[in-house]
Amino acid sequence: RPVLAARRRPRHRREGLRRRAPTLRSISHENVFAAGDIAGFGGMKVPKSGLYAVRQGPVLAENLRRHVDGRPLRPFRPQRAALYLLATGPDHAIGTRNGIVFSGAWVRRWKDRIDRRFIARFSTP
Repeated sequence: RPVLAARRRPRHRREGLRRRAPTLRSISHENVFAAGDIAGFGGMKVPKSGLYAVRQGPVLAENLRRHVDGRPLRPFRPQRAALYLLATGPDHAIGTRNGIVFSGAWVRRWKDRIDRRFIARFSTP
């Protein structure tokens, strides 16, 4: 039986997720960190979205270094409004931001451009 499975861990009752502080560190185990959809913030509503998981990455990396060095941790501050784009076919997508909904081929092209730019950041020359 895995060690972590045998331990009692605080969870969000409704979501069944690991609880963490805004620093992405577990509230129950100071040497455990979590980012992305696997963990939720105590009372803060952060939507389950790749956008937030990607933005947590640099804060998580920095806080792991800070933790090892014994320095204060930096909080993750989610942006207030996010752009959501969902491809609904090869030539169509829908999107929303701040309660405004839009759709069409232009949204699909926009999403494709954003996705390609993101992937290019990780490509080797």
